[in-house]
Amino acid sequence: MSLLIRYYMFKSRFAHSHLICLLPPQSAQHKVILLTIPPQVLRDGDQIPFYIKPITRGIVGKVETMFFFPNIKMNFEFLEEQLATSGGDYLCGAKLTAADILMSFPLLACRTGGIGIDMSVYPKLQAYIARIENLESYKRSIRIAEEKTGEKYEIL
Repeated sequence: MSLLIRYYMFKSRFAHSHLICLLPPQSAQHKVILLTIPPQVLRDGDQIPFYIKPITRGIVGKVETMFFFPNIKMNFEFLEEQLATSGGDYLCGAKLTAADILMSFPLLACRTGGIGIDMSVYPKLQAYIARIENLESYKRSIRIAEEKTGEKYEIL
């Protein structure tokens, strides 16, 4: 049986995490397996013996090369094209929509998180992220979050 592998990367407050979803194709009987792997631990973690680190680094590097980076590139190209054809400054046109709000955090995190993607290749996406950050409602939500937590807000 072949498996469809979906690979995602996100940053938690503590470390990068990789999420690998193994999905049996068109089979509702099988459970979805979710595996969370913090790559810093696999690459340079104290728990990994020094003689195993080259192996774990190689595995993480292959997963990123084969799954993560091509997937991010495809999604960024789609978003770049969507912004070019939307007829406005936002994903769905001239007005801010729920799609923009939902996409704001992952895009801001990708831009500031050092995921290994050259964002200068996506100028419309960069301008879009800057527009989101300059919205008064975005700035106000940051202020409220900082007041409630007592901490300075940082994107990962």
